Amino acid sequence: MAIARRKIYDSPQERRTGIKTGCPRGEYESLGGPPFRSGFDVLLQFLVAVYESRSVDELRAGYLSTVSLLIRADAYGFYFLDPSSKKPRWVATKGAKERFLERYEDAGRACDPLLEYLFRTREPVHNNLLFSDREWRKQPLLEIMSVQGFSRTMQAPVVIGEQVVGTLDFARGSGRPSFTDNDIRRVRVIAHHTAKALERVLSEDEERKNRALAEAALETVGIPIVVSDCEGRIIFANYEAEQMAGLGADRSGGESFSEALRSHIVELDSHRVATNSATVGRSGPNGVASTSMILRSAWLADKTGVLTILCPANSGQDFEHLAHVLSRREREVLELLSQGLRNKQIADALQISVNTVKHHLRRMFDKMQVGSRSHLLARAAGVGESSPAEHL
Repeated sequence: MAIARRKIYDSPQERRTGIKTGCPRGEYESLGGPPFRSGFDVLLQFLVAVYESRSVDELRAGYLSTVSLLIRADAYGFYFLDPSSKKPRWVATKGAKERFLERYEDAGRACDPLLEYLFRTREPVHNNLLFSDREWRKQPLLEIMSVQGFSRTMQAPVVIGEQVVGTLDFARGSGRPSFTDNDIRRVRVIAHHTAKALERVLSEDEERKNRALAEAALETVGIPIVVSDCEGRIIFANYEAEQMAGLGADRSGGESFSEALRSHIVELDSHRVATNSATVGRSGPNGVASTSMILRSAWLADKTGVLTILCPANSGQDFEHLAHVLSRREREVLELLSQGLRNKQIADALQISVNTVKHHLRRMFDKMQVGSRSHLLARAAGVGESSPAEHL
């Protein structure tokens, strides 16, 4: 009899997936619900639900909607814990009443021997693995479980890296069958894939938060800034950049600017920082107008993207409005700088040395209270500011 049972329930498919394709007769009949389908089918349905989740909320919902296909229970819990205190940061449950959950947090968690075992071994466990029936009836945890009529429990660790960050909890009521070794095999697979899916969505959530913080910071600097991928596709542009390059709601200059940006980024293959001039055509009520600007770009960390600062090109201005702040020579340097010229080109045009150009730039940085050429040009042109003199 034992040999026949092994042949029926230990097929090669079961050994590959870790999921039994069938259950001993009567094991789940008292729990109700449809019989289990093929082990591969139900595992696939579960995997799709958890791995296609794009947020923690989706993962919790996907898990609770499919885990009952793999483990029969009267109640299910998915706990995300603080690793040091072992207290829940959030809880997702199905079939558990609020009164039971509150009682467990008030008194049950502190005396839960399965939880202690789980943190110590990082292995799934049910009450029959730790206690005989007589020993189990003496456990304080059972009294707390009886608040909702539960008498059997199983838990599995959710492990990310080397740390237990959560638990998967299952409960059955009085008169229900005990959890078995087959359930342990199933829940080990369930916990592994749930942990992988949780690790991914937590990472994506953190990335979204960091991106939102970065975008908020870039909106406050008052300098036109564009972040793009390595091919020049725009990922983010702050308000000042949208206004200068026509990237706002009407997108009147969007394609023209994107083309200029793609051509400009090619130079970053051989330079740490690239500076070029560009002219962006923008459609308006009076036809197409052009805006000249300076693009100054640098790689983000690990060349995962490009940050570009936009500065208005001088277009013939002489910055005379800064005569009370900058010397004549400094204004000449600034005028050439606004045309996209590098230090050597400015030096040749003014017939001075490169070191003299650098000296003038340092003095202008101090006077205009800026730390970069792009910021200097933006402040000199009054981008995002009422008057440059107000900041001196």
